[in-house]
Amino acid sequence: MDSFYTVIRGDSLFGIAQRFYGDGNKFPIIAQANGIADPDRIFPGQVLVIPGIAGPPPPTKGTRLVAVVDDALVNYQLQGTKPYREFFAPNELPPADDPASTGNEVAVNIASCAQPALPVVHSVIPMFMWEQTSEPKHPFAIRRIRRSGVRIWLEHPWYSSGDGELRAVLTTGEPGLTPDEKVSLWARDPIMAGPKMTNSYEVPVLSAWQQRAAQLALTPLEGLGRPVMHVVKQRKSDQFADRDKVVNAYMFRPEFLKQRKLWFVDVVLDSTSAVWPFLRLSLARYQPNSIPGKEFSEVVATDFVQLPPERIATLSRPEANEVRVTVTGVTAVTAEPGADNR
Repeated sequence: MDSFYTVIRGDSLFGIAQRFYGDGNKFPIIAQANGIADPDRIFPGQVLVIPGIAGPPPPTKGTRLVAVVDDALVNYQLQGTKPYREFFAPNELPPADDPASTGNEVAVNIASCAQPALPVVHSVIPMFMWEQTSEPKHPFAIRRIRRSGVRIWLEHPWYSSGDGELRAVLTTGEPGLTPDEKVSLWARDPIMAGPKMTNSYEVPVLSAWQQRAAQLALTPLEGLGRPVMHVVKQRKSDQFADRDKVVNAYMFRPEFLKQRKLWFVDVVLDSTSAVWPFLRLSLARYQPNSIPGKEFSEVVATDFVQLPPERIATLSRPEANEVRVTVTGVTAVTAEPGADNR
């Protein structure tokens, strides 16, 4: 005997398996029985078969109102019925799904009224992002840039509030907010003597001009490892003196890697002047289709990770029989005590 379960908002296959089998790691049984290729892709209103668990029969479609739920978008179709059905022979009645008795479909967008669940980070590792262009002053030369950033691996499920959920990286430019607000921080490696860094709370998710453009929504943000939108997160403080102090939330859209069966977010940083800095990101879930005040989850901090320095390599041919390779980027020397005596 099998049981049936209708998915509601906030459900995950892991949680459903925990409820029915007492072991969340048995979620592949449910996924296989329902032909679900991606275990993170289930939707409110979806009816799942629970193999090997006795229970009630599956729900049947009503004859007066048919609702097909796709996350926060509900498509309704009113269906007319004949009164006094008991006085008619079965062959004189229209079928329950008679298209002639069905009205036009109406889509209703239902905003989320629950705060997204706390994000769960699997791990954070340094990432190398390669970009290749032509050299601005030498169109026949090749420039290859190794950007610095991190890849954030996410635990199942990566979303909790439905389709369209994004991952927010929180930053600020206000030093007075760091004790009260959970924001991303970075700092120089203490054993390295190199270029001076900006303030620890000014984590460069984008360059200064790109941050300003994103905040003004002048141009769309594009490119791998780049945020898809910018939002100002509502602050906890309601003091008049804090009215201009904001927490910036840069939104990233997670991607799925089939080989690891995990979702991830790539974050490229504008760290051209930093050498092996330590980074700690502050992350939150963000559901844009929510009622005011419920868009963000609580904030979590990642582990510290050290970023590799950015490098730019240029390949050119100044002469027919000559090839020139130039590598540029900031560097540093060790500041370890006694290093000069070695």
